[in-house]
Amino acid sequence: MKRLLLFFLVMFITIIPLSSLKSNDLEITREFTLITSDNATGYLKPLFTTIGEGLNTSLYNTAYHSNGWSFGFNLSLMGMLIPDSHKNYDAKLPDLYGNPVRVKTAGMHDGRLIENFKGTIQQPTIYGGNSYSIFASPQGAFPPDSFYKSVGFLEGNNIGIMPGLPILQMYIGLPTRSELRFRFLTLPVQDSPLTYFTIGANQNIDKEFGLQEPDNPLSYGLTAAFHSISRPQGISISSFAFGVNASNKFSDEFQVYGGLQFETFSGNIELIRTDFNPNDVVNSPFSEIRNGENLKIDVQSYNFFRLTAGASYDLPIIRFHGDISWAAQPVFNFGVSLKIFEHKEEFFKPREYFTPDMDEMRSPRIAFKDFTTPYIAKAAPVSKYVPKEFDFRINLEMQGEYEGNLSKLDTIVIEEFESRQTRAILPYIFFDQGESNIPSKYNLITRDKTSGFNFSELSGKSSLESYYDVLNVIAHRLKDRPNANLTLTGTNNNIGKEKNNKKLSKQRADNIKDYLVNVWNIEENRIIVKAQNLPTVPSNSSDVDGQAENRRVEISSNDIDITAPVFIVDTLLRVKPESIKYLPKINSEAGLARWSINSSSGNTKLREMSGEENIESLYNWMLASEGTRKKLLSSNLITRFVAYDKENQMQELTLINPVKVISVKDKRLNATKDTSLNMYNLILFDFNKSDLNIVNKRITDFIKSELTPNTDVTIYGYTDRIGNDDYNLKLSTARAESTGKALGGHPYKTVGVGESKLIYDNDLPEGRFYCRTVVVEAKVPIN
Repeated sequence: MKRLLLFFLVMFITIIPLSSLKSNDLEITREFTLITSDNATGYLKPLFTTIGEGLNTSLYNTAYHSNGWSFGFNLSLMGMLIPDSHKNYDAKLPDLYGNPVRVKTAGMHDGRLIENFKGTIQQPTIYGGNSYSIFASPQGAFPPDSFYKSVGFLEGNNIGIMPGLPILQMYIGLPTRSELRFRFLTLPVQDSPLTYFTIGANQNIDKEFGLQEPDNPLSYGLTAAFHSISRPQGISISSFAFGVNASNKFSDEFQVYGGLQFETFSGNIELIRTDFNPNDVVNSPFSEIRNGENLKIDVQSYNFFRLTAGASYDLPIIRFHGDISWAAQPVFNFGVSLKIFEHKEEFFKPREYFTPDMDEMRSPRIAFKDFTTPYIAKAAPVSKYVPKEFDFRINLEMQGEYEGNLSKLDTIVIEEFESRQTRAILPYIFFDQGESNIPSKYNLITRDKTSGFNFSELSGKSSLESYYDVLNVIAHRLKDRPNANLTLTGTNNNIGKEKNNKKLSKQRADNIKDYLVNVWNIEENRIIVKAQNLPTVPSNSSDVDGQAENRRVEISSNDIDITAPVFIVDTLLRVKPESIKYLPKINSEAGLARWSINSSSGNTKLREMSGEENIESLYNWMLASEGTRKKLLSSNLITRFVAYDKENQMQELTLINPVKVISVKDKRLNATKDTSLNMYNLILFDFNKSDLNIVNKRITDFIKSELTPNTDVTIYGYTDRIGNDDYNLKLSTARAESTGKALGGHPYKTVGVGESKLIYDNDLPEGRFYCRTVVVEAKVPIN
């Protein structure tokens, strides 16, 4: 019933009275903001395809027509199979989407977060499934920028088989071996008639023009039709069809038929927006709706050709017929014709049988074949079944990134440097959606291990790896500074089940306090717990990444040293290349079933990737940002690529890249000129700002005190993935310049990297925060 109602909706979707009727125009109010003209065209195109194919079904059921008058009626029922390609369309987005200076956008698509949408995006048609919204955050507070908010799209109806409207038509046979078919319907719509009519013509060719004998069971013909759906105001749709067909009679009752047909279906539907006042404001990101433009739907069809095959069976006054058509939406059709009167042309002649004279058969003139010669039958060749072998090949190219340039990966070089480092402390603990327990990624120790904890445990780790010890670092400092107090401010993202859930915010902060009190034995009265919804300086709540960043506990103290960067002396590992690119290729005739790529050194797996059916063309391993895993890369890097196709054929490929480690000890033994490579991190820049806050100024003051006249300083600016590439590059360069100017005149050079190199995992909120960084690299020659 749902499908049948949908088909009727096709005819009336634009003529339902959406406003009070004041004229014969089809009308909608200006506040009708569900869909634009372009998106309505794409959303309804499969539905118009169904209509067009329905109109051009049952134009013929034979190529044979008699040379006399006939008259009758035909009723046909049909259905269309809806392919998956008709369940989505490219919906147009508002014109400013894609310009992050004016509006920032994000949304989930196929399980992945996508940002900065622009142009078009796939959405379901009327036959498709669920739509998904694009979340937007206008960057301007005044119109028109403020109108560019989130947009939603019409849902589909999950239709796989769509019934067509029943077709009732009259046919008239002419003595010229021609047939005319007529359809007509009219009904009032908003006080104006909606009229539908069809005129079709079929012409036999072979018998009318003497190309074959009249009693030949095989016939050929031509077919043509014109359809019109119109209303004086608002609707103008037409369709043309013409083709060739053939039929073959096996008896007076039974025949088969088929044909090839070209067809079109096009037109337009226009709805007038009433009560339009240019001074009225309609809050919509689409300019068409804001400007009160009419809704103009371009009627289009996916189908242009169909190939039909069917059969019919005649009774004295009734003919049954059924056929299937291969078209954009495959059609199955069944019909019955009522023959009011019919000219009967003799088609099959009675077969004449020859009866031999038995006396003549006995005459000696009859020669009989000699069957005395033995007949030796030859054995037919035996066919042995050989399973088909499907083409299945794989390849893997590995490239290394060397200072921004890509080349084939060869030897991996790891060089050790003596290093003095600051590790910036991110004073936030992030939580999963709706959860208050401290996530397992944070390093929580037991009470008996607290006395043995010291900052040397952070040696060899990256800044992000060190971050997961943030609670232990802060607790250790609280033990050393008995006058320092702590404030824990629990927050939530204020969306869904976290909406106004300050209780959850407090539970998050309480769990942090419990760990500090019960494990580290910090006095309860030194810890203040607060709870609120969004953080005081929240991330973008309409963005999925921003929502994750707002689920946190913020840690602050009356003693700034509690959250100050950690200073350590360590051995720094500098690796070349900075990153490794995996470029897999698979050619599978039977289709890919599953795959895996594993890189290991010794017995330790360092990088693992796997999937089913689909494989990307590029995977990246940011090797430079690895901490502990770089230490494990001490012998050859062995990469194994394994894939299976859907016939369970396997292909395997192994690549080996040598690893060369240049240690500090080796450089000293070889009297190689060496340098100390000191690294300093600045984080927590204010959003969209390049100025140094008080925390970062303390870090630059410390760096300035460490510099000597022969120190070579390079400052790198990075950002996370949020925002426009060009803008992020400028922002990262500005932050690097601000840091350089704070070094008291010491010479330096800056490198703005932006988001072109994401040094940490941007799927993690902490990874994004640590990417919003400036890294000061200070090289000091060692005599």
